[in-house]
Amino acid sequence: NPTFTCYEDEYTYTITINSVNDGYDSCGDGSDEYDNGITTTYICYDGTEISFALVNDDQEDCGDGSDEPVDNNGDWHYCDGEQIPFQWVNDGVANCDDGGDEYDADNPQYFYCDDYQTTISYALLNDGSFDCTDQSDEGYALYYLLDATLNDEQGGALVIAEDIMACAAWACDARINVDAGDIEYRSDVVAPAMDYGETVMCASATLSEADGTTLALEADNWCSGSWNGPEIREHATHLQDAGDNQLQASVEAGHYYNTYNDVTVNWHVVDTTDGAQQTVAQGSEMFADSTTVDIETTVDISGPGDYCLRADLVQNGQSEPFDTYESCTTISEGPEVSSKVQTIAEALAESGVDQVFQAFGENLQDTFENVAENEAPEFPYVDGMWAPLWSNEHATIVGVGVYAWDESENGYVIAGPSTTGYSQELPLTFASIRYITGVPAQEAQQEMAEFDDLEDIVDVENHDLTELVDVLQEAGADTSDLGLGEGSDAGSAPQTAEDVAEDSGLLPFVSPLTVMALIGLAALAGHRRHEDE
Repeated sequence: NPTFTCYEDEYTYTITINSVNDGYDSCGDGSDEYDNGITTTYICYDGTEISFALVNDDQEDCGDGSDEPVDNNGDWHYCDGEQIPFQWVNDGVANCDDGGDEYDADNPQYFYCDDYQTTISYALLNDGSFDCTDQSDEGYALYYLLDATLNDEQGGALVIAEDIMACAAWACDARINVDAGDIEYRSDVVAPAMDYGETVMCASATLSEADGTTLALEADNWCSGSWNGPEIREHATHLQDAGDNQLQASVEAGHYYNTYNDVTVNWHVVDTTDGAQQTVAQGSEMFADSTTVDIETTVDISGPGDYCLRADLVQNGQSEPFDTYESCTTISEGPEVSSKVQTIAEALAESGVDQVFQAFGENLQDTFENVAENEAPEFPYVDGMWAPLWSNEHATIVGVGVYAWDESENGYVIAGPSTTGYSQELPLTFASIRYITGVPAQEAQQEMAEFDDLEDIVDVENHDLTELVDVLQEAGADTSDLGLGEGSDAGSAPQTAEDVAEDSGLLPFVSPLTVMALIGLAALAGHRRHEDE
């Protein structure tokens, strides 16, 4: 159809010529209507100019006819509430249900034309000559005949439609959209029975002239998949780690509005570690006149590995599933440690420090069990611990810190560097530690494992043990066999403990109270270990 351009502000758009001078403002400013006095002339497609009043007046005033809309419908005859092509009138075949499209001399009919100003006999319709001034007694409808087929993927016919009338008028089963340039046909046949799942269908069509023999257009074969039945909802079907060697399996399948009772949902959890295909758990559930099946279950597994959840839908009477889905996950041993933590762990394992402390504790227990049976001096600490000291610079353990707490939960640094939250003003000072590592530590460990006497740990000849003797005697202990000296009458103080440490290269106890302090800490540690066990 010819078009007319509307101008509205900075926008332009077109309308078809049949909307010009039709009594309605199709352009926003009303410029498509001559009576509005906005547009006065019209430029034909061939360049000639005519009055705008002549546009769409049913008369071609442009040499190329561009002032009038193209007739895409032709002439149609009305009968019994329907339309038939005008060329079917008086063609010898009754196409109207009452036969009113054919002249009957026994039942004469009349045809009105020229705006109902003229009446002529039906016998004059389509006789090859114009008997009405408006020439409406002769006519020809514009239509085509459409043949369409719908086949399955194997070429089997699902729908066959032949000689379907296609036109731009409302009377046809297949509608031609002139503006869009396409043809739409909706079959009114019963849809073929199809199995559940995806069915590929292919459509093809031909368009012939009204005589049914002249091919006007042939459409290429076009295929598309169509789903029938419920399906697995992938967003809600998955396998997750539930912890404690368990997996959470979730399966959901269904349709948003159709109900089913002939479909089974099957699921399997499979161990696929190292290529294995071992079924860990499985189950199934049928649709029971429902739109959805929702499965939630917990599955026990043997340990870390690769696992997959496989779900499928099977229609009753079929052996193969029409829908499948798989969701997999990997269960790991645990979180990977950082390189620094791993280095610390390796250093601890290689240092043998655990064996050193175990041997030392066992030696203390054996050496001082007699002393431990007697009442010791009042000890201000109720709990204690040791902690290895790590050096980022050397990437190894360089020492040990010893910490203790009193009854008020105040923390103290017994030995080691200043530590936030722990006081270095001790209610009882009893220890000074010299750290040894490497080969000297291993030698000391071996040597201390053989100690079975106090003299093996403390050089009683060079230490003033008077205070320890006095305390033990006050507690009622017999110190005559311990080789500690004679009490407060012993000789002068020996060299300092630090000097002894420098000379011996071992882990010395600075004062006799160290012995009692470690006995107390050992007792506390033993008590706590007993509670833990």
